[in-house]
Amino acid sequence: MSDYLVYKVGTNAKALELEKELLKELADLKNEIEDTGLDSGNKLKSLSSLGGLKDASFFKLQRQMMINGLIKIRQAKKVQIQADAMAQEAAIALQSEHNQTGLPLLLHQFYLDRIEQLVGLKYLYMLRFRRFCSSSQTVENIYEDYRKSLQFIMDEYMDAFDRAKRLSCAYNAVILGDPSRSMGSVNAEDIIIYLSWIICHLHSIRKINSFIKLLQWIPVSHASLLNKNKILENCEVDESFKAFTNANTRTSLDPAGGTSFQLMHYFSTLPDAAATNDVIRTQNENKTYEECKTSPRLFDQKLFSTEINKLEPLWSGELPRKKSDLKDFRSELEKLLQFFSLNDLSTRHIQTVGDEAEFFFHVDQAFKKRFDRQQMEQCFPAYGTTASEPKYSIPQWGVKWNCSYEREANWISFRKIRATENISRERNMAQLWQYNDTDELLRINSVFLLVGNSEIVLDSLKKYAKNTLKPPDYFSTKVTTNNNATEDTAALWHKLYSSFNDRCINDDSTNSNFEDVAVTHLSHHLINTRAAASVTNRSNSRAGSTEMYRGSSTSSFENISATQLIGLDDEDDNTIDDTNGAYLSYLLLRHLKIRELRRSVLSDLNYFRSIERTLTIDDNGGLALSSDSQQSVKKDFPSSQYRKLSHLRHIYNTPADYKISHPVFMKFKEIHNRDDYYSFEDDRVHVKDQNGYFIVYDVAKNDLKRVEKELLLIGSYYIRKDKSFKHKIVRKAPSVQKYRHMTHQSTDDVDMRRDGHEFIDRFAVLHDLWQGEVVYQESKRQLIDCYMEVYNSIYDPKERHQVAEIIINLINDRPRFDFKQKYFLKSYQACCAALNSRFRLIKTILSDQIEEYREYINKISRGGKGDYGQPPNFVRKQLINVNGYRSTIKNLYLLEVHPALAVINPLTKALDHTLSESSNSMNTISIQAELHGEIKLYEIALNEWTSMKSCGTSYSNQIERDLFSSSYVENPHFIGELGQSAIRSKELQTGHHNSGMKHKIAVDIWNRLIEVILTRHRLIDAAWETEIMTSIYRTQANKLKKEESHLFLRPIPFELAGNYGEGLYNYNYTCEKDLANIKLDRYLPSNLSLAIQELDEKHMTLNFRSKEGILQLLNNNGMENLKTILYAQVVHKNCLLAAVLLNHTCCGLDHCKTIQETENSERKSVIGSQHSFKLMTSHSSPVTKIEDRYETFADLEDEKLIPFVSIQLHKLPLRDQMLLDFANKETQVHNSTRNYEDVCLIKRNFVRSFFSKLMDAFQIYSLKAQIIAYFNDIRNLIRPFPDICSNIFVLGSKQSHTSAKERSFSLTGHIQKGSRSFLSEDGKKLFNLWYIPTFEEVICMFKTLSVYQSIKRLKVILNLVSTLHDICQYVIAFAKMGNNLALASVLKQDKTNIKANWGGIEGIVNELRDIQIQVDMLQSPRDPQAVIELLEMRKNLIFSQFDVCLRYSARDTLLALNKENSYRAIVNSLNAHRDQFQDINQHSVYALSLMVPEPVDIGSELAQKVFPWRTFQSRFGIYPLSYKQWNNLGKCIENCFTRLSRDEIKIINGEILETSLKLQNAAIQVENYKSQAKNNIQSDKSASSVNGSRKYSLDHGETLQNIQNYLQVWTCMEEVKNKFAEMSLGLPDIICADNIKIFEKFYRREIILSVLKDATRDHNLLQEHERLLQITDTEKIEVPAVISDFELKYRQIQHILVAIECHMIVQMRKKVAKDHTFVLSEKVRIDRNLPIDLWQQEASAETLLIDRPYLADAFVRSLFKDVKDSNNNITISKSHLSKCLSELDMRAMERERICFENYSSFYDGLLLHLRYLCNTRDQEVKNLQSRVGQLSEENFVNTHFHLADKFHQLVLEITALRAKIADMRDYSVNQEQIIRKNIKNSFDNLVKNLYHSSTTLKSRFNDYR
Repeated sequence: MSDYLVYKVGTNAKALELEKELLKELADLKNEIEDTGLDSGNKLKSLSSLGGLKDASFFKLQRQMMINGLIKIRQAKKVQIQADAMAQEAAIALQSEHNQTGLPLLLHQFYLDRIEQLVGLKYLYMLRFRRFCSSSQTVENIYEDYRKSLQFIMDEYMDAFDRAKRLSCAYNAVILGDPSRSMGSVNAEDIIIYLSWIICHLHSIRKINSFIKLLQWIPVSHASLLNKNKILENCEVDESFKAFTNANTRTSLDPAGGTSFQLMHYFSTLPDAAATNDVIRTQNENKTYEECKTSPRLFDQKLFSTEINKLEPLWSGELPRKKSDLKDFRSELEKLLQFFSLNDLSTRHIQTVGDEAEFFFHVDQAFKKRFDRQQMEQCFPAYGTTASEPKYSIPQWGVKWNCSYEREANWISFRKIRATENISRERNMAQLWQYNDTDELLRINSVFLLVGNSEIVLDSLKKYAKNTLKPPDYFSTKVTTNNNATEDTAALWHKLYSSFNDRCINDDSTNSNFEDVAVTHLSHHLINTRAAASVTNRSNSRAGSTEMYRGSSTSSFENISATQLIGLDDEDDNTIDDTNGAYLSYLLLRHLKIRELRRSVLSDLNYFRSIERTLTIDDNGGLALSSDSQQSVKKDFPSSQYRKLSHLRHIYNTPADYKISHPVFMKFKEIHNRDDYYSFEDDRVHVKDQNGYFIVYDVAKNDLKRVEKELLLIGSYYIRKDKSFKHKIVRKAPSVQKYRHMTHQSTDDVDMRRDGHEFIDRFAVLHDLWQGEVVYQESKRQLIDCYMEVYNSIYDPKERHQVAEIIINLINDRPRFDFKQKYFLKSYQACCAALNSRFRLIKTILSDQIEEYREYINKISRGGKGDYGQPPNFVRKQLINVNGYRSTIKNLYLLEVHPALAVINPLTKALDHTLSESSNSMNTISIQAELHGEIKLYEIALNEWTSMKSCGTSYSNQIERDLFSSSYVENPHFIGELGQSAIRSKELQTGHHNSGMKHKIAVDIWNRLIEVILTRHRLIDAAWETEIMTSIYRTQANKLKKEESHLFLRPIPFELAGNYGEGLYNYNYTCEKDLANIKLDRYLPSNLSLAIQELDEKHMTLNFRSKEGILQLLNNNGMENLKTILYAQVVHKNCLLAAVLLNHTCCGLDHCKTIQETENSERKSVIGSQHSFKLMTSHSSPVTKIEDRYETFADLEDEKLIPFVSIQLHKLPLRDQMLLDFANKETQVHNSTRNYEDVCLIKRNFVRSFFSKLMDAFQIYSLKAQIIAYFNDIRNLIRPFPDICSNIFVLGSKQSHTSAKERSFSLTGHIQKGSRSFLSEDGKKLFNLWYIPTFEEVICMFKTLSVYQSIKRLKVILNLVSTLHDICQYVIAFAKMGNNLALASVLKQDKTNIKANWGGIEGIVNELRDIQIQVDMLQSPRDPQAVIELLEMRKNLIFSQFDVCLRYSARDTLLALNKENSYRAIVNSLNAHRDQFQDINQHSVYALSLMVPEPVDIGSELAQKVFPWRTFQSRFGIYPLSYKQWNNLGKCIENCFTRLSRDEIKIINGEILETSLKLQNAAIQVENYKSQAKNNIQSDKSASSVNGSRKYSLDHGETLQNIQNYLQVWTCMEEVKNKFAEMSLGLPDIICADNIKIFEKFYRREIILSVLKDATRDHNLLQEHERLLQITDTEKIEVPAVISDFELKYRQIQHILVAIECHMIVQMRKKVAKDHTFVLSEKVRIDRNLPIDLWQQEASAETLLIDRPYLADAFVRSLFKDVKDSNNNITISKSHLSKCLSELDMRAMERERICFENYSSFYDGLLLHLRYLCNTRDQEVKNLQSRVGQLSEENFVNTHFHLADKFHQLVLEITALRAKIADMRDYSVNQEQIIRKNIKNSFDNLVKNLYHSSTTLKSRFNDYR
C-alpha cells in the first residue's frame, strides 16, 4: 500500500499557483537584498542585514520531507533477531563513525544543542542568584564570580551561535540530497571544541555505563537470589513469633488480638537510618535531609531498611476490633499522649474513677485547643482577596504555615508530560474501580472527620463509646420477606423522618430555605441504593470561620462538668462502666491523630503539585520575566491603586506568559523568581509563593479527595473480605460481651452484627489507612527530592525533560496492594521499603558521581578559567540547598552545576528494565512477592555499586595501563596539545604550506582523534562486558562441574605456526557435529586478556597512556589495527553472551532444574570486585605442551543434555586452520623485503576472517536460545488453559519424539496428535505449527547441516514461533477482557473461567483453528516461508485493527456518551505502550547523548552508512543485544481496559465487532479501487460487475493484504486529520467533545463536501453532484453507494495533504513578506511611516517617562559651529547644512522611536493591570461562591449528624445484607463449579466406557470377520 500512500508536492493546481506566487516573492526579496543602488547616481542605499536566503527548491524539498513523515505508517513490531544484531554490531566495529560526510552534521547538531544548554545554564545561575542571594553580604561575596560566569556563558553562546549558523549548510545539504558537499564549512576549531566536549562526556558516563551493564545481567548473575522460591520465603511470616504476638494481645473482647495502631507497631522493627551510614554518607554542611526529616512524633518510627527479612510484622494480620478495656489500649493511648506532647499525663496514674475524670478533663482541654488549631489549618481563603480572610485574630493571613491561602492552578491545561501507568497496579486495581463498592459505615466515619464543631464531635464519640460498651439489641432480619422485619424497618424510617422534621422545626438557627435543601439532599441520598444511609456523602467541610458553628449548643464547653460529659452522673451510672473516661480520651486523641495525618497527606500532595507546576513551566519553554533592578518582596497585599502594575503578576501568569525566545532572554541582566519556595515546619513541607505567602493549590485538595476515595475502597474491600467476624453474642455481664465462632445455621439468616462486620473498629481502619498513606508519601517525597536536586543541577533541556518525566511518574505513583493478604499494612510496608531501597541506591550513586565530577573538574581546569565545550568550573563559595528546604544528596555551591548527573536518566531506565526482566523471570504470583523481589534487587544493585572496582582490574597489568588508564587520554588539554603536535609533524612531513592544505590536514587529524577517542570508549565497554560475561560463564561452568579451561585459548604466535605444524589439525569445521572429537586444552591463565591477544600479541598492540602511543594510532595502519582489536573483542563478547544466554534460558525452565539452589542466600556477587578474575589454582605456562590434558567435546554431551557451549572448542579448529593457512602463504610467497605494514595487513585479514567465522558459529547458539525462550513463553502463556493445551497445542517431551515417517500434516484445520515435530530434519518442510518442542529438541536441530544452512533454518523457526507467540498473546489478552482482571481468588473464580463476552475459551480455540485452516488453504502449506508471510500479515492485521478500533472507532461513541476520561485513559495507555505494538526506534541507554543528528532519519540508508554506531544504538532498544520484553505484550493490551467500567468494555467490544464487519468488505473495496485506477474510473454498472467478478477471485493472501491496506489508509487519514485540526483551528488534540464538534463542522465544510464533489464528478454522478452543490450545513450527507468507504478515506487524505501543503506555502509567504518589510525598513525610507515593527520590544517599563527632546536647540548649536558671519549675513556651506539636516533627521527619528517604545510599554502595563484587576474580581466571586457552598454543606453535615443514631441501624442492616448477598454469590459459584466438575467427571467416565465398549465390539467384529 506504500504506492498509494504517496504524495508529491507541487502537483495540485492550487498548490502550484501558490508556489508560483512564492517564487515571485522570493525573487523580489532576493533582488531587494542584493540591490544597493550602485547603478543609479543617487545616494547609496543601506545594505540589509538579512542574509542566507534559500532557494525555492529547498522549501519544496522541506515540505516533501515533512509530508512524507506525516503519512508514514508504523507497522506492527517485527521480531528482533539477536543473532542479526550481534553480527551487525561486529560489522560496525570495522566502520568509521566520524567521516567527511557526517562530521559537519554532527558539529551542527552539537552547536545547536550547545546553544540551548548555555541558555539553560544562564537561567540556572540567574535563578539561584535571585533565590539564594538575599543578603548584601552574600551578594558582595559572590557577585564578581557570578558576573564573570555570566559573561563567559554569553561569550560561548555567541561563539556557538556563529558556528551553528555557519554549519547550517550541512543541514541544508541533507535536505537537498547531497550531504557530502558541506565539509568546506568546517574549521579545525569547530572540531577542537567538539573533541573537548566528547572527552569530558565519555569520562562522565564511563562508570555509570559500567554499572548499567551490571544491572543488565543481574537477573542472570543473581538468578539464585531472585528466584521465586527464595522471594516467597521472604514473604512468609514467622509463625512462632505470630503466635506469641496473638497470645499477648488477646483479650476477652478481642479473641483474635489486633490493635488500632498496627502500622506504628508494624514499622517499629525497621532499623534506623544510622544503621546504613556505611552506604549513605550525609553532609555536615548546611541543612541536610536527615536534619529536617519528618520527626518520629508524627510517624512513630523511621522507615529505613536494608533487608526485607528484618521487616517481620508485629500484628496478627487481621482487621482491628473494638475494645474498651484500658489494658487493651493502654500502650496506644500512651503513644497518643506522646504524639500530642501531653507528657504530664500517663495512664499509669489512673486508679480510681476520680483519676479517670481528672485525666479526661486534661485531655478534653487539649482536644479543644488542638481541634481549633486543626480547623484553622484547614481553612484556605482565596489567594489575593483580603475580604475573604477568616476571623481568627491573626494580624495577617498567609505569613505562617498554619494559615494558608488557596491558589488556583492555572497551569494544569498546559501540561504535556503524562505519567506512565504501572501495569501491575492498574491490573490489580481494575475491579475495585469498576465496582466502586464502599462500606457505608466506613464512609460515614470518614465524613465524620470533616465535622468542624468540637461539641458535635465530642457528643458523637460519647455515643459511640456507649454503643461500644453496651451494643443495642438489633432485630433479626432475613433476606426473604419477613413481616416482623418489615414492621421494624418501616417504624425506623418513620422515626427517622419524624425526628428530622422535629429537628428542622425547633432549630431556630436554621432558616426555612435550608429546610428544603436539606430534605432534597436527604431524599437524594436515601433513594440511592448504593449509599442508602450515607446522607453526608457529598459534604466537604471547610471549617474555619465562626459561622460554621451555626446550630450548635450555646453552652460553653469548659463549663460542663467532666463527669457529666463522660456519662458518670447519677442518671447514667447504671449504663457506663469505669473505663469510659480513658476510652473516650483514647477516641478523642485518635480522632485528632487521623485529622493530623490527613492534613500531612495534603501537604505532601500540595508539594507535589508545586513541583509539577515548575516542571510544566520549564517544559513549555518558559524562562522568566526580566527585571532591570532588584525589588524587595513585600509581605502584604497593598491596595490596587497604589501597587505597581507588575506587582503580583504571578497570580494569574500561566506557562504561556513565561515563554520567551532565547535571544531575548540572553539579553536579560536579572530575572524574577517564578518558582515556589519551600519550608519544613511542624514535620511537614509547606509551599510559599514568590511573595512569601503560604499557599495550597486547589488541585491538591482534589488530589486529597481522590486519595481518600481510593483509601475507602481499599478499606472497604478488606472489611468485606474478612470472614473472622462470623460470631454470635453470649451475654456474660451487663457491660461485657464475648464472641465465639458460629456456623451458618441457615442460608437466608442475616445476623446484623455478624454479617455487617459491626465488631470491626472502622476508626482504627481509617487510622491505619491514613498512617500508611503518610508514610508512603514521605518515602516517595524523599525520592522525588533526590530527582529534583538532579533537575536543578543540570541544564540541558532534553535531559531536564527526561528527568521531569521520571518525577511526574513518581508523583503519580500509588502503592500496590496485595489483595491476597488479610490486611493492607504489609503492602504499605513493602511499598515504603521499596521506595527507601531505591532512594538509598540513587543517593549513593549520585553522591559518588558528584565527588568524582568535582575531582575531574579540578584536574582539567586551568586557573579557574574554562574552555569552550568543557563543563563549567565552579566557585567554592556559598553552599546552598538547591531544593530550597533540604538537601538529599549533597549541598552544592551557588555556581556549581553537574551536567554529569544526567546519568540518572539511563540509570532509571536500566533499573526499570531490570525490574521488569526480574519480575518476568520470577513469574511471581502475588504483588507482595513482586515488591519483595524489587527490594532484593535494589539491595543487590547497591551492593554491586559499592563493591564495583574500576574497569580493567581483571586484565593484566600491561593492558590495564595501556587501555584503561585515563590520566592522559581523558584530559582534553593534553589531547589538544597532542593534536597540535600531530598537525605540525604532518605539515613538516608533507611539506604543504598553503592555507588550504593546512586546513585539510588539521581537519583530518582532529577527525582521527575523535575516532580514536570514541573507539577506545567502545573497546572499554566491550572489555568490561566481557569481564562480566566471563564471571557468569565461570559460574555456570562450576554449577555444571565443567572446567574453566573451556573459556580460554592458548595463544600461538603467527611466526611459530610452522613449528607447531605437527600439532595443528585441519578439523574441516563445517557443522556442529565436526566438534565431537575435538580435544580440550586445559590451559588456564592467571588474568584475562583481550580477544586479539589470543591470536597475535606482537603487531596488534595499543597504548593510550602516552603521547607517542596515541600518535601511532593516528596513521592508517594504527587506525585499522585499533578497529580490528575492537572487532575481535566485540565478537568474543558476543560469543560469551550467546553461550551464557543458552545455558540460562534452558536452566531457567521449571522442568530443567538439575542443580540445587545454593544454601547461602547472601553469597557474594559473581561480578564486579567480588569475583575479579584472579585465578590462583593454576599457573599454566605458555610453553606447556598442547597434548598435556584433554577433554573431548563429545564428553560434554554424554554427561547431561544441559546446554554448555565451550568457547575454546569452537575457537581451536578455526585458529589451527588460520595458522596453517598463514604458514602455507608464508611458504608460497616468501619476500624478505616486506615491511611491517604488509605483515600487519596480512595478519589483520586472517584475524578478521577468523572472528567472522567464529561469529557465524555462535549465531546458531544465539538463535537456539531465542527460540527456546519464545517456546517457553508460549508454554507459560497457555498453561492456565488446559483445554487449549489439549485441543490445539502439542507439548513435546523426550518420550514423545517420533520419527519422520510417523509425522502427518492436517489440511482440515484439526491438529493430528501424531504430528510431534515442528519442522523436518532439513528444515524445508513444516510438519506441525502447534507443536512446542522441548529445549533438548531445539538444541539438537540441524546439527548435520552447514553453519550457513543452520542459521538460515533457525531464522525460519524463529520467525514462525515469534509471530505465533504475538498472535497468541493478543488473542488470550483480548479474551481476558470479559473476565475479572483482579481479585479472582477472592471471588473464587477460576483463572481460566473467561467469559464469553469476548469469545472466551471458544473464541481462542476458534481463532487459532482459523489460522490452521488458512495455512491449509495455502498453495504450499508445508513451505515455512509461505506460513511466515501468512502469519506476519495476520499479526499486522490484528494489531492494526486493535489500534484503529480503540484510537479512532471508539472515539465518537465514547465522546457522545460523555466518557471523555475513559477515552483519554485508552489513548494514554496506547501511547505509553506504543513500543510494544509498533515498530518504532528505541534509543540505547549507552548513547542517549550521542544520537543521529537531524534531519537524518534513523531508518534511512544514509544514517546506517554515515553514522553506523549511533544508528545501531538508536534502533534496538535500551539494551541492543538483549531480548525484548515480548511477554509484556498481553499485559499492555489488558492495561488499555483497566480504567474502563464493565459497560464501557462492552462498548469497546461492540466497536471492535463493528470494525470486523467493515473489514469483511474492505478487501473488495481496495481491489475495486485498484481496478478503477487502472481503467480510469468506470461507470456504475461496470463497477458493480467488477464487484461481482473480483469478489471470488482473491486468494487469502491478497485478501489479508488488502485489508491491511484499508487499515493503513484509515490510520493515515486520522493522523492527517489531527494535523489538519492543529494547523487550521489550533486544536492540539480532538479528544475533547467540544473540540470534536467544532472540528467536525469545519471538516465537513472544507474537506468532506469537496471530496464528495470530486468523487461524484469522477463517477459521472451529475445529480448527486448538483445536490452537493446546494446542500446546507444542517443537512445530512448521503454518500452514493458507488463510492466505497476506502475510496472516501483515500480521497480525504489527498485533500487534507493538499490543504496542509497550501498552509505551509502560505506560512512561508507570510515569513517572506515579513522579511521583505524588514529589509525595506532597514533602508532609507521615502514615505513618512515609522518602522515600528522593528522597534517593538517586550514590556519592561511600567511608568511613562519621556525625556524632553531639545531637537531645535541641538540643531541650532550644530548649525552655528561652522558659519561665516559677515555683517548682517550668515554664510553656511552646503555640505555643513546637509550634515546638520541629516543629524536632525536622525534625532527626530530616534525621538519617535523612543516615544513609541515608551507608550507601547506603558499601555502594555495598563492592559496588564486591567487583567490583574479582572483576575482579582474573578477570585473574589469564586471565593464567595465557595463560601456559600461551604456554609450549605456545613449546615447539612451538622444537622444530619444529630440523626446518626437514628439511621445507624439502617446502614448496618444494608451492610449486612450486602455481605450476605456476597456470601451467597460465592457459595453459588462454588456449588456451580463443583457441579460442573462432577458432571465433567461423569461425562469423561461415560466417554471412556463408550470408547472401551466400541473398541471391544470392533475387536470382536474383526475376530468374527
